[in-house]
Amino acid sequence: MTELAVALLGAALVAVILGGHKAAGVVFDDAFIDDRFGDFMKSLALVGSIVTLLMSGDFLRRSGVDKFEFPILVVLATLGMLILISANA
Repeated sequence: MTELAVALLGAALVAVILGGHKAAGVVFDDAFIDDRFGDFMKSLALVGSIVTLLMSGDFLRRSGVDKFEFPILVVLATLGMLILISANA
């Protein structure tokens, strides 16, 4: 399950990086902004989540708590981070 989560986050990272450099776009009545700085911060959040999943695998196996919930929680938390990064407050 961890490998699937890493692959999903890796695909999201590739999509953010290869998304193209465009002018800042604002949607949802100025609530969501898509700009280059947001793409950079999203890349940092995705890399951090991937590293977290890769580093935690051995520890979780040794502790005997290697459950399927952990990668799901990391992916959902990362999704929340990506949405908050693009919030136009």
